[in-house]
Amino acid sequence: MTHACQHAVSLAAIILAVAVTTAPAQNVEVETLVPGTPMHGIQGLALGPDGMLYAGAISAQTISRIDPKTGAVEVLVPAPLGEADDLAVSTDGTLAWTAIVAGELRIKRPGQAVQVLATGLTGVNPVAFRTDGRLVVGQLGPVNALFEFDIDGRRPRRLITNDVDQLNSFEFGVRGTLFGPFWQSGRLAEIDIDSGAVRVVATSLGTPSAVSLDSKGRLVSVDYNTGEVRRTDPKDGSTTTITSLDPPLDNLAVGPDDTIYVSDTARSGIVVVDPSSGATRRLVGGEFATPGGLALAVLDGREVLAVADSTGYRFVDAETGAVTRPRFDFRVGASLDIAMSDSIIATTDARLGRVQRINRRTRELLQEVRDLRNPYGVLILAGGDLLVAEYGAGNLVRIGVNSNSIVATGLRGPVGLASLDAQTVLVTENTSGRILRVDLRNGNTRQVATGLMGPEGIAIIGRSDVVVAEGKTGRVLQINLRDGRQRELARDLPLAQSAVLTPEDVGMPTGIAASRDGSIYISCGGDNSIRRIVQINPKKVKS
Repeated sequence: MTHACQHAVSLAAIILAVAVTTAPAQNVEVETLVPGTPMHGIQGLALGPDGMLYAGAISAQTISRIDPKTGAVEVLVPAPLGEADDLAVSTDGTLAWTAIVAGELRIKRPGQAVQVLATGLTGVNPVAFRTDGRLVVGQLGPVNALFEFDIDGRRPRRLITNDVDQLNSFEFGVRGTLFGPFWQSGRLAEIDIDSGAVRVVATSLGTPSAVSLDSKGRLVSVDYNTGEVRRTDPKDGSTTTITSLDPPLDNLAVGPDDTIYVSDTARSGIVVVDPSSGATRRLVGGEFATPGGLALAVLDGREVLAVADSTGYRFVDAETGAVTRPRFDFRVGASLDIAMSDSIIATTDARLGRVQRINRRTRELLQEVRDLRNPYGVLILAGGDLLVAEYGAGNLVRIGVNSNSIVATGLRGPVGLASLDAQTVLVTENTSGRILRVDLRNGNTRQVATGLMGPEGIAIIGRSDVVVAEGKTGRVLQINLRDGRQRELARDLPLAQSAVLTPEDVGMPTGIAASRDGSIYISCGGDNSIRRIVQINPKKVKS
């Protein structure tokens, strides 16, 4: 949501309030720079009695069924009912899952509709069926307890124990006891669900986020922060590392032949691990959890796209499409929009109401501002201040190192930002379908274009044109700011992607950036791809 021509001539004298008319694009090609994926981030993972893998996603709010032989994916429970942090499948095929944001326990029996079994479950997370059909569920956070639920809803939930320490994804062993990780204290435990007795099996294991069992009764766990896949003997706690993957690792499942399947949240995929050799292969997945805003910059002498992502920003080579992901740090970089200068990276996250200023070289968190109402677009201004589009409040907010101020107010769903000059920006209003010009000195606004359908990302191209992504229609438009002529560069792109805790009309924002050579880059949240629009024999662009 930035533009590459930082020295563009001011358009203040030529911008008019115009309604746009559409003319079809000619001599335009849309290329796939980074291929997409059929899923959007994965948390919960389980094997069903049918031999299929079941994967849940919190942000995308979907549950998918995956063939472990071919990697073919089908959506079993669509959004919003499919929000799943963890899930389990019983021997009769009943699916149970925990919607941690909604605070609900949900089930789906074969051939039946989704049912909400319980509500008001703050921090609800791990879930498992025992072979006799008994269902247990854990709550994290202030509740920090393990419960048994009657799947038919005839009996109230039963407290098993609250002697648990952030108990995460667990599984039953052959003796009917439950094995799971106390993930913040680095311990694995065995729990008797009848007596509530807890036995610590292993300690000092970092941040184990999930436990499953192999055919020999050994515990297989994954470490959320380090990416290690480990095997533990439950008798003496001895632990070995099978392999190391790129974190974060959220969950896993072990097949009847002891093949290990790990959910790769940051790449919307599943990694298959050979339990004997530690060799790995990717069953399904790509490069993003869900991509958002874009910014063009130079990194190591090459033009790159900085791409916001719900699990941490990454860089894409603008020519080859090669993707580089900085080391994972759950405290820094999870984002929906992004801007980059020579020294800093700025990110916003509308889900958390958060803006971060990050040292570009060291990734040190320099500043964090919270409690904004759905911040989306972000720019780094000439003096180093940040400018943020606060969707929920209808404001443009200037964030300095020591103080914040409202630059403009009364906007209707601001999402995308682009700089015209040091004192003037353009902003897309998603709700009204307008583009506004805003004077940063006094907050005055002037309407530039109207009649758009859910505009999100915006970038300057040339001296008098902008390109805009319409999230609601899947179109990319080029608009001449002198006379309002509108040119449709692409249509039917998979732009829109819902995201939990974000405004429904936007979800993950579509990012757009324009290069000096006329290439236009678009993040397609709908399929997790990056597209490039190339104009064949375009008119010379003057910047």
